[in-house]
Amino acid sequence: MAYRVAIGDRLRAGVLQVERWGILVDLGLPFNGFIDRLSIGDDLERFHPGLEIEVVVVQLAEYNHQVRVHLADSAELLGPATG
Repeated sequence: MAYRVAIGDRLRAGVLQVERWGILVDLGLPFNGFIDRLSIGDDLERFHPGLEIEVVVVQLAEYNHQVRVHLADSAELLGPATG
């Protein structure tokens, strides 16, 4: 991808939307990221728009500008997003 994002990169992300199928996050790129529900489990209640989290890039698809991410191992929930 032309935006210098690579699999394995750790990024801060702001939660934009929480849906039953997953979480849409702002990665500070021209397109958003997505956390699949299968990687989160049943604990969606702890996520809400505005929450800042740390994520790891797990999949890139340039044809549709899709970035799939998972929660980082530690300090996943960082608090309110700033900026």
